[in-house]
Amino acid sequence: MSFREKSAWITLITLVFVSLLWSAHWPWRRAFTLAPDPNPMVFHALVLATISFIVIVIIAHVVVAIRAPREASAPADERERLIALKATRIGAYVYAGLSLSSIFLIHLGANQIGVAYCVLISFVIAEIVNCIARIVYHRRGF
Repeated sequence: MSFREKSAWITLITLVFVSLLWSAHWPWRRAFTLAPDPNPMVFHALVLATISFIVIVIIAHVVVAIRAPREASAPADERERLIALKATRIGAYVYAGLSLSSIFLIHLGANQIGVAYCVLISFVIAEIVNCIARIVYHRRGF
């Protein structure tokens, strides 16, 4: 398994784990609404989730780089650059579609906070799709 595939696995697992932890801090006492009230607890949990994501990914990449320093410092070859471009293209389409469609939630009664959270969730989903596409392309030997 190449360093870039390991990197995609690290990012995917960490992103899913941290996103699930952040969603556990959502105030589920009420039904899901598109117009949530400003809640500092959810915002603080989001900031903490972002910081923890960054720290976990950095530590995991350092560990993987220490275990295989030659592989980690090797420049990306043509195949890996092609994989990165194709996976990014898929993730960009997903992000563009989801984020633009989340703007239309205003017509369903969403407020600014609801739209912001939907755009954030669309970014997370797009990055998950990007990581999955990278892993699939690496496995297929693209």
